[in-house]
Amino acid sequence: ALGHGTATMGMATGNGRSFANAKYIGIAPQADLIVVRGVVEAVAAHGTEAAQAAFHGCMTQAFQWLDQKITALGEPVVGMINSESTVGPHDGTATVSRLIDQDFANRPGRAFVLPSGDEGLYADHAGGTFNGSQPTVVNFTRTSTGETPIGIWYPGSAKANITISFADGTTVGPLGPVN
Repeated sequence: ALGHGTATMGMATGNGRSFANAKYIGIAPQADLIVVRGVVEAVAAHGTEAAQAAFHGCMTQAFQWLDQKITALGEPVVGMINSESTVGPHDGTATVSRLIDQDFANRPGRAFVLPSGDEGLYADHAGGTFNGSQPTVVNFTRTSTGETPIGIWYPGSAKANITISFADGTTVGPLGPVN
C-alpha cells in the first residue's frame, strides 16, 4: 500500500519501530487495523513497490464485509474513509452516508470519522434553491488549475437539466441526469 491512506494508518497506529527511540509513534499503537481498499488509480512500479492495477470496489459489499468482521471481533472500533475528496452530497443521502449510518450510528462501541478531503484551500462549494419550475442560477469562480469536476445534487423527484455558461461565452448543455 502507498499514499495518504498509508500515512494516515501510520499516524493512527504506528508502533514507532521505523526510527530509533520510537521517534514517531502513532496515537493508538496497540490498535488493530482492518484495511479495506475501495478504489485506486493504476500506479506504475516505483522504488521497491510493485505496479498496481486500477480498481474500484463496491462500497455496499465492503461495508457488509466490514460489519461482519467488526461484529465477529467484538471490539470497539473507529471507522474512517480516507479520501482526498468530499465528492457527493453532504446531507446524509449519499449511498456511503447511508452505509455509515447503518453500520455505525446507534451501535455501541462504534464511531466513524469522515475527513473533509484535501479540498480545503478551494472555494469549491456553491448552492441555490431548486424547485423544478424555475431556473436556478449558481455562480462560482474556478480557483484551481487543471480539470475541475462539477457535481450537482438536489433532493426530490423533479427532473433537472444543467447548462454551464463560461465567461468566454461558451455554453455546455443542457444536460440531463448522469451526464
